[in-house]
Order: sequence, then C-alpha cells, then structure tokens
Amino acid sequence: MLNADIALAGRLLDALQEASVDEPGITRDAYGKGEEAAHTIVLKEAERLGLITTRDAAGNLFMTWPGEHRERAPWIVGSHLDSVPHGGNFDGAAGVVAGLAAVSALKAAGLKPPRPIIVLAIRAEESTWFPTSYIGSRAAFGQLE
Repeated sequence: MLNADIALAGRLLDALQEASVDEPGITRDAYGKGEEAAHTIVLKEAERLGLITTRDAAGNLFMTWPGEHRERAPWIVGSHLDSVPHGGNFDGAAGVVAGLAAVSALKAAGLKPPRPIIVLAIRAEESTWFPTSYIGSRAAFGQLE
C-alpha cells in the first residue's frame, strides 16, 4: 500500500520556515543565507533517502533516484526554494518537499520506478533579487547565456 509521507513533508516545511522566518513571512534570498539554508535542509533529506545528489553551475540541486532503467529519460519534479522578501513558506518549496515526500513513500512501499526520478531544487527563481528572472531553471535547461 502506498501512503504519502506527510510526516516528512511537515518536518521539512517546518524546518524551512524556522530557517527563514522574517515576519510577516519568510525570506529566502536568492544565493543568500536563506536560500542556502533551504538547500542544506533538502540536501540532508535527500541523503537520508539515499538519493544521488549533484549540482550544476547555477547551484541547482538534482536529487536522483536512479530507477530500474537508468538510460530512460527521467521524471522531474520540484521547484525553487528562494522567495520574495516576506513571502510565503510554501511558495516554491512545496514542489520540492512534495517530490521528496513522494520518493519517500515509494521507497517505504518497496517500489522502484521504471526510470529515474529527479527531485530538482532550483536556485534564484524570484526576480526581486536580480534584474533577470528564472536564473536557475534557465541554467538547468541550457537557456541561460
């Protein structure tokens, strides 16, 4: 039986909020202290789950469960971990947390995917920090000059 790992999701979202609280919300500044703390939190969880972790030149964090057929195109799930100043804790982070919770649930059920699953934590998506938007995702997909 497959059960969502709600405990993992709650624990991660609580840790992210605690690391970046900035009333009246949270602040995870792109390439700053807040975003770096968030990446450290999810990296530790990925390692606990036994995922392979790599980073690209932009600092995007790829957390990979290889699957049965490593040569197949991966399923990719995730989002960004930075925020606007005084933003919401779930903005972006919910996508990364959901990916890790899904992988945890699949592993707990003894399942292995037929292809790799990559949980992607993208850097620097919020445009308030720089004069350009989507730095991390553009870099991840080869669109950043």
